[in-house]
Amino acid sequence: MALTMLIDMQLVERVRVVGERKHYYRLLPGGFVAAVHRRLQTFKLAAEIADLGLTINPSDERLTAMKQLYSFLDKEMRGVAKKLDDLA
Repeated sequence: MALTMLIDMQLVERVRVVGERKHYYRLLPGGFVAAVHRRLQTFKLAAEIADLGLTINPSDERLTAMKQLYSFLDKEMRGVAKKLDDLA
């Protein structure tokens, strides 16, 4: 199950070795940096969804908290992503 999750997250791939019957797996080059960038898209989208909800119900405390959290994560993780890009 863990390998399936890592494959779905595009962090590892299954590799065949000629003459071998068992499966091997390897980390995808740049997979972790790409995963951070995909997560950034999720944070930005969640903040936008909360913002849209606040246009309908501006006093909703849960939406306000959601927008604050995901806006914060988006901003902070952009710095992390830039540093990761600089390392690559």
